[in-house]
Amino acid sequence: MRKIIWLALLLPVPTFAENPQTAQNTADIAVLQEEQLIQNKRIKALELTDPVPGPPGPAGADGMDGAAGPEGPQGPVGPEGPPGGAPPGVSTAAAQIQTALDLTSGLRWLVADHYRLNGFFAADNLSAGADPAMSWSNQYVFSAEVLNGNIEVTFRAEAAPEIANARIFLLPTDPGSAVVWFACIGDGITDTYLAELECAFSDRPHEPTFSIRRQIQSSDDLLDQAKAKQLVQDFYNLNGYWPTDNLQAGLGAPDEYQNRYVTRLEVANIGLITVTFGSSANAQIANGTLTWIPIDNGSSIQWECHSAMPEKYLPLECHN
Repeated sequence: MRKIIWLALLLPVPTFAENPQTAQNTADIAVLQEEQLIQNKRIKALELTDPVPGPPGPAGADGMDGAAGPEGPQGPVGPEGPPGGAPPGVSTAAAQIQTALDLTSGLRWLVADHYRLNGFFAADNLSAGADPAMSWSNQYVFSAEVLNGNIEVTFRAEAAPEIANARIFLLPTDPGSAVVWFACIGDGITDTYLAELECAFSDRPHEPTFSIRRQIQSSDDLLDQAKAKQLVQDFYNLNGYWPTDNLQAGLGAPDEYQNRYVTRLEVANIGLITVTFGSSANAQIANGTLTWIPIDNGSSIQWECHSAMPEKYLPLECHN
């Protein structure tokens, strides 16, 4: 019996190959855990968007008593203590910087899209297809401006003292892949506050859907400025039939209505309003048209739209 036991102990223990799916699941879980840690850090940072004063520093020493007079005045109060309540590694200034990074996410996408489409970075907000610099703002950020491809973020005077009126620059680079990387550099900001955040980040490759939709949205803005739909409706309510051209509707010539992406706005036939996109628009919609069709429902007028452009870029009203 003892010989059998010793023989069993001497035999090699069989090993089993790891299931490839188990290994992949383990790797996926590790990635998710890492992403969750980063997300939790950002959530904690965003919870600290209002400066929390720390305890005051120690009071200064009392003044010297006079020989026969009353007690001398109290010495100066010591400096205010550091901000209280922040978790380790995240300060109030860093939390406010994080709000700036979140705020400019869409702007980074536009800059990256412009580069993928053209092979060079946009010179300013307009060429990137972005709103003006001061449109990108919150209670701490004054503006976000595209300058020769870089994004300059300026903080307000109301921001934390460490970053008030200071700037950060988001510098895009092409590392030779489909991903555009942005490095974060401070101007008037101690690197310590930037080091507390994931300030070097990338925008993953994606189709420039966001920027194309904004270009199509510019046609709606043009319609609103010209009051085109309202003029067509007013003509119909007054005359009982639809206008057949711009003149009848009370509009100027079609070519008078333009912006960076739209080249004309034309009323035709039964009150149809057609906007035409020019060569400055994205190649997916360049020279395409979007037509708004008025429908009299008896109690109100409803506008439907038709376009041969890809549906994923169009307003919801244009989806079949």
